[in-house]
Amino acid sequence: MSLSLVDFTKRLVRFYRPYFALSGKGAGRSISMVAIFACNIALAIVFSFFNASMTALIGVLEQPGLTYSAFFGAMATTSGFIALNICISIVKNQFIQHLRKSLSYAVDKSFLNKWVKNKAYYGLKFVPKKIMTNGENEQELNPAQIMSYDNAELINTVTVLVDNFFNIMCLFAVGLIGLYTLSEPLNVVLFSLNFAIPGYMALGTVFYALFFNVIINSLGQPLKKYEEAARNAQGILYRKSHEIITYAESIAFLRGTKFEYRSIKETLKDTEVFKSLATKIRLNLNLITNLHLEMGFFLPVILALPNLIAQKMKVAVLYEILPYFQSVVRFLTWKNENYDQIATCEVSLGRMEKFNELLGAWENLKEKSHPQRLAHRHKSGTNKVQIKNVTLLNTEGDPLIKGASFALTKGKVTLIQAASGTGKTTLLRAIADLWPYLKKGGEIILPDNKKAQFIPQDGLVHHQGRTLLETILYPENRLATKKEKNEIIDLMIRAGLRSSIIEGLQVAKDWKKELSGGEKQRIAIISAIIKKPSILFMDEATSGMDHKTKEKIEKLLKEKLPHTAIGYIDHNPSNESMNSKGFTPSKETHFRDNTVTLKKAHQYKKTLIRPKN
Repeated sequence: MSLSLVDFTKRLVRFYRPYFALSGKGAGRSISMVAIFACNIALAIVFSFFNASMTALIGVLEQPGLTYSAFFGAMATTSGFIALNICISIVKNQFIQHLRKSLSYAVDKSFLNKWVKNKAYYGLKFVPKKIMTNGENEQELNPAQIMSYDNAELINTVTVLVDNFFNIMCLFAVGLIGLYTLSEPLNVVLFSLNFAIPGYMALGTVFYALFFNVIINSLGQPLKKYEEAARNAQGILYRKSHEIITYAESIAFLRGTKFEYRSIKETLKDTEVFKSLATKIRLNLNLITNLHLEMGFFLPVILALPNLIAQKMKVAVLYEILPYFQSVVRFLTWKNENYDQIATCEVSLGRMEKFNELLGAWENLKEKSHPQRLAHRHKSGTNKVQIKNVTLLNTEGDPLIKGASFALTKGKVTLIQAASGTGKTTLLRAIADLWPYLKKGGEIILPDNKKAQFIPQDGLVHHQGRTLLETILYPENRLATKKEKNEIIDLMIRAGLRSSIIEGLQVAKDWKKELSGGEKQRIAIISAIIKKPSILFMDEATSGMDHKTKEKIEKLLKEKLPHTAIGYIDHNPSNESMNSKGFTPSKETHFRDNTVTLKKAHQYKKTLIRPKN
């Protein structure tokens, strides 16, 4: 076996080892694996007896004066071994099906827990760039493709390959012993010296298999590289297509059709080139493999010829030699005969390993930031949100906001303002326990984290095939009460939403495309009002509204959430004016009770670089 196959096997074992155990749910998979191996040992033993029974059957047919009783007796023995082979194969197949299903579900569940439950879907953006790319070109990893296509393809193919390898390995042992036993010592005269080579048929079979390996390796080595390149090009194509759909309107407005066409065309061309090269290699491999199959019927006769000429072996024994020969050759050429499948598995395994590495990197990052995340304290006895001496860091460890201290009081509205790029949104992420980079020493105290509601800049989460009512209740997966429906309709009317939106409240469609930016923001705010949070944070939640609509929404928030502590970020707050020093309130509005101004940790100076004369 080549080093590549050994390395691939080690990677498989390392990746799947956590899903096998001696107790618990992993015990069932361990038992299935042991049972598959045991069944293959049993099949190899049956194979040996079957070969011997076939030789005996042919010997009976060659005997003069053949009787029906002798023939049917020999046939009954052979048929018995065939039936036993079928029974063991059926049992083995059941264990394989259980292993496939159980392992596929376990891997999917593990990935799902790490990606969604552990918030890696959000946290991967904080993983250092060098881990994301690993020194290679950055590739987009699609979790849906990995958890469905890659995982299913890898497990289905690997279970077949592992079972096949176990089977071939057991048959190899039987075949090698059989060839050695059936080989009479071959006498060779060299320089007047006589040599006797025991088991020469076994040695000849091994030499032929190794020679075939050398030829097939030289042809098949580039296949993995082209398979990976083709899969990567397909991933890039998927990403570009997704970007075109996502930014369709912007691309159309900016007249980017030709640019996107050329970009997609170039990627398609790369994909076809790599696919073509991989196909060419496969065709050559198929040609060599077909020649190998034809030689598999001819070479056993050549190897047995010395014993046949010396009349040390009966012709009937050839029927026993042929299966043994094929068993030995198939084991030594197993990798090359399955090269295509192994190359595909290596690509899928590589993507799954990379995804697993990223999920692990996020978990490590959370562990390292654990002391900082402990800065969050939930005290039911207080009615204030307290930010005490909080210093935020960026992903490189440099300060963004230094020593922020303020409080949000129950029933009061506080505007959080600062120059663009200071880190206002990052502060909200830290309060929501979504930002792992905080300096030790600060505290973020929430009265009740479960009753805190956050409206991010793109605040509407809508899944296709769901109604607008379900979107408003998200993430709760339940039916709205009659009282809630009436309240939502009243809020929609007062927020100035179109009648077609109100009438379509319980219609399932892609509302994210149907609604304008300001309408999405109003729906997000209505969703927050319905949930009656004790704390509400809003990040530019009214930026898509005109001042008249904005005043309506602010009035609704004051009226419907009189006991809620509200903190909001707004670059264009009501009744604000801008002077040379930045945003400063001209007067307090009826909505805002307090204003907090954040400052950058460091001011950066601009340096003008002049060209040399």
